[in-house]
Amino acid sequence: MLGWVQCIAHPEVRSGEIIGGITTAHTPGTEICPQQGALPTTGLYVVTELDQPVDEKALAQSAISGVTIRVGWRKLQPSARAPAFDHIDDQIALARRYQKKVALSIEAGLETPGWVYSLGARGLSILIDEADPAKACEPATVPVPWDPVYLDAFRQLIRATGRHYNQSGVLTHVKVTGIASVGPMVRLPHGPARRIVGRRRACTTSDASAQWSEVGYSRARVVTAFRELVELFSLQFSAHQLAVVIDTKGFPAIGEDGGVLSRQPFDTDIVPELINVILAHPTKRILIQENTLSAEAMYPFPIQLPDTSSLGFQFREAVTRVEHAESNKPGGQSVVPLFDEAIRRAVLFHARFVELHALDAANSQLTPSLAGARVLLRSGKRPL
Repeated sequence: MLGWVQCIAHPEVRSGEIIGGITTAHTPGTEICPQQGALPTTGLYVVTELDQPVDEKALAQSAISGVTIRVGWRKLQPSARAPAFDHIDDQIALARRYQKKVALSIEAGLETPGWVYSLGARGLSILIDEADPAKACEPATVPVPWDPVYLDAFRQLIRATGRHYNQSGVLTHVKVTGIASVGPMVRLPHGPARRIVGRRRACTTSDASAQWSEVGYSRARVVTAFRELVELFSLQFSAHQLAVVIDTKGFPAIGEDGGVLSRQPFDTDIVPELINVILAHPTKRILIQENTLSAEAMYPFPIQLPDTSSLGFQFREAVTRVEHAESNKPGGQSVVPLFDEAIRRAVLFHARFVELHALDAANSQLTPSLAGARVLLRSGKRPL
């Protein structure tokens, strides 16, 4: 039975620290969490929609090992007051009821609340072009990831979250976030100006590289901010593993010194640097995750990863939804081989966990496939 580890995140976190105007205090008698003995991150995790509760039908599946809770910063902390964790607490309670493990993703980027910018944090104004098509062309702001005001506010949020959840005996891993546009992936707006058409309107986006150059972007600044964030999460979630969700094509074509890289659609060198930061971290509790798993393609990791690396994947989209789209095409595939082939690809890369969408977890056609996938992921054995 899953229980609770009574501890605090790290001795750096002190009683009496002021978070959003609220003075904090630790529970008397708690201890510092050890860096060993974290719950293993293995098996199938059903991932929630942002700020939405998990589907209980998905949790009821015996092959599902856990749930990945996605929550935006503005949901947790809509004002400069201390964050409220009710939404996460409710989801953890539900996971405990079904005896499932939990992964946690606290997402910034577009989810950074307006009060952070009111404090003086610098942001980049964009038109949404990579999220829900219903929101395409809507104006939005993403934080400059090395801005000291932004980093300080985000640091306080993660410290408060660590104090609240580094006690959790159901929490297996936490996503390292803070450099993002949409979702938990470590990536930034990076494309050239282009025409996009959403469900409600059409627009022309700005040239992201030119915008980033104006605010002093350089590869070195991003890598430094990333290293600080990895250390932050490692300290505050000392009893748990961490996961970094990477995207090779996710950064503007700007180099080490801030100069624009001519004739390149994106920076090809920054992600290998970020991965090396992960591999060099002394705790060895950091997982590498990729979020475009499908039956057709596998992620081209930009460097050779050591065999000791722990990898995880998330389905690019629900295969159940893909099946419905393919059903009207000649020779369209059914859901089962699509799912099985994607899992086969993940396990060939020695994946230890896979995140799938609730639509697939609740699909009765996939019940045998879910059971087989769980066995493969827990054993670490490659399929024939």
